[in-house]
Amino acid sequence: MLIKLKIHNSKEIYIGIQLLRFLFCLWIVILHCAIIKNEHKIYFNKGFHVPSFILISFYFFYPNIKNRIISKIKARFQRLLYPYILWPIIIFIINNLLITIISFGIYNNKLMLKDIYLQIIIGAQYHGIFWFQFNLIFISLFLSIISFIFKNNALRVFEYLGIISLYIHFSGINFYMFNSLHRRYQITLGGLAELTPLAIIGCILSSINFLVFLKNKLSLHHHIILYLFILFLFRYSIFKLYFGFRYPNILLNILASIILFISFGTINLDKFLVVITIIKLISKFTGGIYYIHPILRVFLKKYILFFSKRTYFSSFVIYIFCYLICYIGLLLFKNNKLKYLFT
Repeated sequence: MLIKLKIHNSKEIYIGIQLLRFLFCLWIVILHCAIIKNEHKIYFNKGFHVPSFILISFYFFYPNIKNRIISKIKARFQRLLYPYILWPIIIFIINNLLITIISFGIYNNKLMLKDIYLQIIIGAQYHGIFWFQFNLIFISLFLSIISFIFKNNALRVFEYLGIISLYIHFSGINFYMFNSLHRRYQITLGGLAELTPLAIIGCILSSINFLVFLKNKLSLHHHIILYLFILFLFRYSIFKLYFGFRYPNILLNILASIILFISFGTINLDKFLVVITIIKLISKFTGGIYYIHPILRVFLKKYILFFSKRTYFSSFVIYIFCYLICYIGLLLFKNNKLKYLFT
């Protein structure tokens, strides 16, 4: 998952955002790889991790499209497209080889070339998690084009786009437009209207240097109040769930995402160098772990009995396995664009 950790040509690293990346990535792995206990489902299933990722990603991407920095925009799409295209091809090859050699692949059947085509076109044919990557690429491209066309008025157009997205969601247009399609298309295409407002909010907050404005202005009790407010929102389901596919409760997700963004984005750990080093280390491969963990879970479940139990502990083990794969992958392709498959 792409999150640029520099903003407005600053060398400052938002260590709190890196920590949030790690926590969200771990949350996603647990959600996908463990059987969640009933009393915990309210916190795991009503997730705001992906909406928060979208907001954060576009907060740090906005200066590049605002200033129309072609080199950085190009670099973003390289980081997004390499794993989006290459991981499905790698999985296709591994699955079909295993079935050919031992008649027991990652999936039940051999994948066909049309599966690769559909996977790349829609992002969810057999490696379902790339629906998020599809949304990230589509929204990034759309906003970049708008920025080049409208130049200094682009932010105003973004705002109108956000309002339109909210309207087609709350009016039910988005739901009824895609409801008759297969679930994989519902999630991918329906998710655009649900996540676009988060991207727009990220751009708006970036336009006013929001994190810079709040830096050193929040005390510990402010952070505690923010966390308790999120807990309250999710525990008592304050907002009505509207029609939708992946993250239909937009108002709840917008509030939770902004609150977490404020809290983690303003964390000051300058005096704790050891903690900063650890956070940088554990958050280094969140993108690669996100790409790899579903296929590794399926593989381990088929070939190692322990992982069929889908416990919380096995989820942590899968996370560690993914981290090691990403670490080795980065060592092998450090000076090659294939490194984007692991970072």
